[in-house]
Amino acid sequence: MTKTFFFAILILLAYDSIAQSEWEKIFSHHQLILLGEQAHGVKSFYDKKQDLIREIESESPKQLLLLMESPLVLSIVNKLQNTESNYHYHHTNTEENIAFFNGYDNLGFDLQEDCRYQEFSQFLIAKGYCKPFDADVVRMDSILSLCILGDNFIREVLTQAEMNELKRAIANIKSKVLPQITNENELHLLQLCFNSRLQLADYLHLDIKNKRKQRIQYRDSVMAENAKIIIQHHDNVQVIIWTTNLHAGGKGVMGKKWTAEGVKSMAECLEQDFTLYKIAIDSKRREKDQTLFQKIIVTPDRQSVAQNYLIIPCK
Repeated sequence: MTKTFFFAILILLAYDSIAQSEWEKIFSHHQLILLGEQAHGVKSFYDKKQDLIREIESESPKQLLLLMESPLVLSIVNKLQNTESNYHYHHTNTEENIAFFNGYDNLGFDLQEDCRYQEFSQFLIAKGYCKPFDADVVRMDSILSLCILGDNFIREVLTQAEMNELKRAIANIKSKVLPQITNENELHLLQLCFNSRLQLADYLHLDIKNKRKQRIQYRDSVMAENAKIIIQHHDNVQVIIWTTNLHAGGKGVMGKKWTAEGVKSMAECLEQDFTLYKIAIDSKRREKDQTLFQKIIVTPDRQSVAQNYLIIPCK
């Protein structure tokens, strides 16, 4: 009983700490709001994020733009096809979440992709930008298939030759497609897609076992750059970035040695260009978090995050 009462008090304090009257001050001093979560796949974290976004929407004088830790390329394909925002990773792509996301302008910013990576090629062919069975399209998808097999965290690594071949195929497709685009917005979005695919080729060449830090550092830096480019092409919006605490805070959560070695998080990269207000959604209050986030939103959910929350099934 005492423990339950203690957590209830913490929750009330957490919500009182970001009273609606304080959002105006936050908006005036911070360009981006980073909305973190302790781990993927916990429904209570998503529910709290949605509550906070609704609260921000009610107070913000600007239209909201949600940037999601989800595949950038697939999000753009969805946008250009005017389909619902169902581009998210498996652990986020629930019916309830999709219905919520579709209420806002939203895009992904992650260079990682899952088993739906072929939808980009299908889009290019359907639009007539590439011919069916185009040799470069086949080569691109075939090489990506070596790595994108549904398990997004333990994947194969491209050899130097495979990476070079993949980048040549992407560059060739890019040179065929972009000259055909007359709409400025579509041109901008497809440029982002091709750049993201080229970055993905570099990322997949980094050995996940021996170059794990470099992989994490590279992914965070690219996510930050993607978010920056997207934001620069939107006027008068209030940006909310939906991600995990790991990307929204500092890499110190991975250990002091990482910080000493200069491994930066997405937030630390974004801080070079924007002022950030960072919110961590956590299952408990931890003293070390106080140095990483301005606010800690406390939830009583103590559900352990099973390994399958980190797996993207290949469907």
